Amino acid sequence: MIYLLTKYLVQKEDKNIDWIINTIILCSTILCIIGIDNMTTKFFTQGLEALNLPYVLNPEARMFSSLGYANSFAIILAVSIILILDRMVNHKSEKYQTLYAGSMFLNVACLVLTYSRAVMLFLALAIVIYLFVKYHKNKFITVFYTLMINGILSIFYVMIWNNLISKEVYLIIWLVTLIITIVSILFQKIFDILYSKIETIPTKFYVGTIVAIMIVAVLALWIGTKLVVPLTIFEPQTSNETVKHKISNIESNTDYSFKFDINAKSTWEDSDNYKIVIEEENKYYDKVASHEITFNNCDEIQELNFKTSEETIEVAILFESQNKTAQLGLTVKSLTINDKEYPLKYRYLPKTLVDKVQSINLNSKSVWERGTFYIDSIKIIKNHFLFGLGGNAWKYSCIDVKSYNYASTEAHSYILQTLMDYGIVALIVLISLIIAVLIQMIKNKKTNYLGIGIALALLIAHSCIDFNMSFFFIMLIAFTLLGIVSSKKEEANMINGKKDIIIMLIMMVVLLSSAGLGIGQIMGSSKLESFQQAMVNTLKRQKYDYAV
Repeated sequence: MIYLLTKYLVQKEDKNIDWIINTIILCSTILCIIGIDNMTTKFFTQGLEALNLPYVLNPEARMFSSLGYANSFAIILAVSIILILDRMVNHKSEKYQTLYAGSMFLNVACLVLTYSRAVMLFLALAIVIYLFVKYHKNKFITVFYTLMINGILSIFYVMIWNNLISKEVYLIIWLVTLIITIVSILFQKIFDILYSKIETIPTKFYVGTIVAIMIVAVLALWIGTKLVVPLTIFEPQTSNETVKHKISNIESNTDYSFKFDINAKSTWEDSDNYKIVIEEENKYYDKVASHEITFNNCDEIQELNFKTSEETIEVAILFESQNKTAQLGLTVKSLTINDKEYPLKYRYLPKTLVDKVQSINLNSKSVWERGTFYIDSIKIIKNHFLFGLGGNAWKYSCIDVKSYNYASTEAHSYILQTLMDYGIVALIVLISLIIAVLIQMIKNKKTNYLGIGIALALLIAHSCIDFNMSFFFIMLIAFTLLGIVSSKKEEANMINGKKDIIIMLIMMVVLLSSAGLGIGQIMGSSKLESFQQAMVNTLKRQKYDYAV
């Protein structure tokens, strides 16, 4: 229905595209505000609680707004970033340029806070394709400048965020958010003022300048990873009782020596207030071994020596304070692992983001576990190939085909989920629709829809490796964008006048409400019921041991 309504409205009046795209951008900005609130002041969740509506807290370090899943929140932001860039590039006289600049910063900053590596890689590829297909000097400079400024501001924002979030000074975080958003708008205003002079810049000069900036950026990042500072935790009046660091790429069956240069202070005299625990983890992130030391007031090297198990692939280091009222501060001046220094905190770079980038490899759980889901999905599909099993096929059937006891109600692939739910017939129809739209777009030479088409392709591509389409709001975005790029300029005779406005308002209300209230979360409120039904099915099949 959304696809057909969108297609009709765009055919009826080109300006309706502005309404639709601006609504999607507004929705992503609302989700950014909710995401920041959900990790700080929690006004939104308190409001939902007061109204007796479902809500989800965000206890993780990764931001997921009202969706409850960081990767799907990230793909919404990535789509919005492409749409904003396209508007800023092609609509220089647009009156919403200031709002686009502010939204761009919020979207980029919150995307960084999701720490979604795959979405960031997909977005980078989408931007490269966008610039390659529709190359123009002015467009290239606009995109490069906008992303560079907001990227730098976002890294700076995340550094401040990480320092303030641990101290729970949430109102200051909101103040910093407002200030940096204004700074982003001011930088964009300066660029807009100078925009008319860009055409006079020789190509060699601006290409050389951009290459120089990129080289400086790479060197700055490299230097940033070398500038390490002591990690100070458990200061007085803080609520922290445990601080956790994960170290990947740990070898199994290997001797390790962890040396912590510690300065610890506590009001306790007769017992140890501080503890360091090193937990060995296997590929499932299960703890397979644990090693610990305790200490109190000291300024010395604390050492832990052990041999990893056959299953160990990483370790988690937990710094613990036994009594927060007794703590006066714990400083880890340095950590060496087998006499090689390992940074616990960088002076300028966000540690979590650096760790995420450095941990990209095929052995990570997020990669190999998806492969397991796909193999198990094929086991279900081959027995119900033609018409599938109906909605939520994976949720209720994966228990019969599990390769190991994982906990996932999603197959992490829209293609495989469609095959399991509705079979090959539905998948052929869906793919045919997408192909037909692309052919029509190319045939009609809709170069002005390029940004929208790339945003749609980005969303569909990432949905092949994740469960974005399980969120109603994301599916609305997908079929709305599909309706735009599939339309062609002709007279629409369905309805006209005030009814057009009514349809537009209905679409805006649906999009805004699903973004603001998190329909995906409301629809997911029956998880307990689903789990109970799965257990009943297990018992019916007499798999008692597995159920227990």
